[in-house]
Amino acid sequence: MDETPVGEFNNREQYSIAPFTGYRFVTTLDIAALTKDLAQLRDYIIKVSIITMTISVCLALFMSNKLYRPMKNLKDAMKKLSEGNLSARAIVEGKDEIAILSSKFNSMADRIEKLIEELVTERLLKKEAELEALQYQITPHFMYNTLNSIKCAAFLQNAHDIVQLLDAFIELLQSSINKKGAFITLRDELKLVQNYVLLQRFRYKDNFSVDYEIDSKTEKLYLPRLIIQPLVENSIFHGLDTKTDRNRILICANKEGNYLVIRVEDNGRGMSEEEKGNIFNKVKGKKEKFNHIGISNIKERIALYYGKNGSIVYSSCRDKGTKVVITIPATKTKEKYQL
Repeated sequence: MDETPVGEFNNREQYSIAPFTGYRFVTTLDIAALTKDLAQLRDYIIKVSIITMTISVCLALFMSNKLYRPMKNLKDAMKKLSEGNLSARAIVEGKDEIAILSSKFNSMADRIEKLIEELVTERLLKKEAELEALQYQITPHFMYNTLNSIKCAAFLQNAHDIVQLLDAFIELLQSSINKKGAFITLRDELKLVQNYVLLQRFRYKDNFSVDYEIDSKTEKLYLPRLIIQPLVENSIFHGLDTKTDRNRILICANKEGNYLVIRVEDNGRGMSEEEKGNIFNKVKGKKEKFNHIGISNIKERIALYYGKNGSIVYSSCRDKGTKVVITIPATKTKEKYQL
């Protein structure tokens, strides 16, 4: 009897021996049949793996392109904008983070374009306002020379009052001719006002007085040229009552925080609601209702130079006088708000 209980004849047959009877049990195996399904499974797995990898690569390329294209579009738009193309905008696709970023970039570009347009427009308006103010000033040199001749004639005839008036008027003209720039110190502006008042008091036979309450700290502060004189002119021509000699104009200037506050008050006839409503209106081609330079011109220049930091406010009641308050930033440097 074979002592080996289990053995094999070859790779396809296996046998085992019963211990008591000695019978040999032989099992025949079909290796090809057993491995056929495994081979099919292997081929299936390989095919699925290849397809999966192909799809993954395609999907990765698609997602990468989908993400990169908006980024590239945004980058190109930024480059164009930085090179001065203000119309450059990014294409907004979807609602993801890049789309939100592109939308914010477009909003920023719109704002930049609008600000630049406003800046250009503002500079043009400043030029127009300055030219409009200057065109009303009497600056020809021949008038200055002629008045000097009249002054000499008056002096020779001992007409000292006329000499004083001519001195004031000549100084006004000389100031307009020699001093350039849109800004002037408060001290120089008040000097112009005083010369103007001297001429008007002679004209109206001293039937009004002008008082000054000026804080000494404000005299060296700069303000736009000729913004007080037109207010005084308006009070004289349209506020004072020519039937009485109790007319009074008060000019005040003080510093409140970082602002220069100027007040011009009169105790004259005042204005109706309709007149107050039209005080800043201006019709092109027609003379200003209140004065030659124009109250509306003062408001425009304050708005152009100072924006929301400057203001001019009128308050008036019929038969109770008029008060004008100008508020502008206090500065000792004229270049700060210069064009």
